[in-house]
Amino acid sequence: LCSEEKPIVRLYTTSKCAICENTSKIFENVVKGFVSEGSIEAKHWSLDNGDNLLTEEKENGVPKEEIELFKKYGKGKVPATVIGCKYKMVGSLGNEEQQELKEIIEKLVE
Repeated sequence: LCSEEKPIVRLYTTSKCAICENTSKIFENVVKGFVSEGSIEAKHWSLDNGDNLLTEEKENGVPKEEIELFKKYGKGKVPATVIGCKYKMVGSLGNEEQQELKEIIEKLVE
């Protein structure tokens, strides 16, 4: 799972998490440029809905491997961001964290 060809940046949230909405917007804003240039893949798993919110299709649940990554890196807390199975951020993303996320991804894809 963590030996992917290009880094996968993941965000784990729930629909009932008050700070997840803002974190989701910041996450998606940061990753969209990297995804469009093809340097990373990104997934935004809504744990209670079982859906990757970055795809148009509705998934039928979060894959078991993704749940294991969330438990390992997020310690069961949302929002949790896992960057290429090398870095993690647990908690909300604000302006400072947005820049930090961007810089970590840039280092990872170099």
